[in-house]
Amino acid sequence: MTGILFTFAFSWQSIVIVVLALLALTVAETVFILLRMKKQNG
Repeated sequence: MTGILFTFAFSWQSIVIVVLALLALTVAETVFILLRMKKQNG
C-alpha cells in the first residue's frame, strides 16, 4: 500500500515539474517574441 502511494506521489511530482517547465518555456518564448517585435518597431 505504501509503495503504491509513494509511486503516485512521485509521478504527481514529476508531472508538476514538467508542467512548470513547459510554462517557463512558454513565458520565455513570449518575452523573446515581444522583445524582438519591440526591436523591429523601434
